[in-house]
Amino acid sequence: MKARPSAPRRIIVVLGGTNARNGRLSPMSVRRLRVALGIFRARPHGAAFLLTGGFGDHFNVTAPPHWTYAQRWLRRHG
Repeated sequence: MKARPSAPRRIIVVLGGTNARNGRLSPMSVRRLRVALGIFRARPHGAAFLLTGGFGDHFNVTAPPHWTYAQRWLRRHG
């Protein structure tokens, strides 16, 4: 008997934004994360986040990429 392929995962893409030198996320970044978290909470089964954002003089001048700050925010908020 052949194994059934797993159901496609639901991917929630969160676009990067800006953060301060201390890693604090901009209000726009937090709004994006709140919307993504709301979508996830509505249908959590099979869902995963795809966080974007890296480095750049105009949006993130810290050593860690922007997505790491977004990931920390999501973990702190459930």
